[in-house]
Amino acid sequence: MRAYDCKIGVPMLLQLYFLHNRNRKDKNSEYEKTYSCICHDAYGNSLFLVVGAFANMRINDYLGVQPEILFSMQGTKKNDYTLKMNYFNIPIMAKAYMWKGLNLELGPQFGFRTKASSEEGDISVNVKDETKVFDFAIGVGLAYETEMGLTAGFRYLISATKAIDHEKNKNSVFQLTLGWMF
Repeated sequence: MRAYDCKIGVPMLLQLYFLHNRNRKDKNSEYEKTYSCICHDAYGNSLFLVVGAFANMRINDYLGVQPEILFSMQGTKKNDYTLKMNYFNIPIMAKAYMWKGLNLELGPQFGFRTKASSEEGDISVNVKDETKVFDFAIGVGLAYETEMGLTAGFRYLISATKAIDHEKNKNSVFQLTLGWMF
């Protein structure tokens, strides 16, 4: 019988962030007129860096669990308008090993917003009061772990909660990861 252990790792992630507005509000509503900057149907994509740590715990040859703690800079940009939100994210990914180090991952992510600001031209505004503090997302991905400890992966996260109060906008993130387990 093989002994299974826990390996600690440090990931370096790049993430492409989208903010989706599922159901656009009425353009004539007072809220739409007031917050027109954050109510567009299509936002630009933004590339951000994510840093953190993870623990990779193998249960057996085929299954594992990987809790992580990540500091994530998220946001979007359209024309002169920029929305920036920082989160501490805690994904807990179940891993199914298919062949050697190749694995599928699936699990929840719990996010806690620490900062939210918007900029338009030279004006910067703190919008923490207009954004949600908690974000719950589901992640699915594909990763590979080498025997020497190098890891690489691709993950997609879709939020189940709204990012902005009084709106139906939700976070959506693609992550490309490189990491080292020791």
